[in-house]
Amino acid sequence: DFARTTPFELPQVVKASATLETLTQGALATGEGLRLVGDVAAGTGMPIDELAVTMGRLYDSVQSGRSVGEELARLQEIGAVSGETRNQIESMLEAGVDGAVIWETVADGMGRYSGMMEEQSATVGGAISNIQDGLGAMKRNIMQGIFDAAKPGIMAFASWLGSEGVQGAIAKAGAALGTFMTFVGG
Repeated sequence: DFARTTPFELPQVVKASATLETLTQGALATGEGLRLVGDVAAGTGMPIDELAVTMGRLYDSVQSGRSVGEELARLQEIGAVSGETRNQIESMLEAGVDGAVIWETVADGMGRYSGMMEEQSATVGGAISNIQDGLGAMKRNIMQGIFDAAKPGIMAFASWLGSEGVQGAIAKAGAALGTFMTFVGG
């Protein structure tokens, strides 16, 4: 449902969520965390799955008290954080402030992007993305139905094809074809 209400296509959202699941141990992979990443991606024009890597690394670094210079520099380059917010976050880290408090500062610093996904999904481009997601879901559902119906036959065919008798017959046919080719060419 999340992907259908954003300007992003489902594969991008799935990849972003999986990245955030890994890098943040689930903290940003759904709900408000994913919405924050999506809003910033929509506001900056950066693909959500690419931004998820930077945001996930930033979250992990903040929570573990490690340097965040590289991540903040990237976010500053795309306009997601200001120099003032960057300085504030770095100062808080140096002072040993709790990661949860620092993350609130990060989220507040990106607050100007709040609602950007919703705004963009209401544009023609966003509507086209949502149509593509709907068509993709329809295709997946249809193909799943076809696959479920065909699976027993496919499995039986694969088993038959791999059987000793069939493989022996194929080997004999190959040998006979080789003999024929020697006769024709010889």
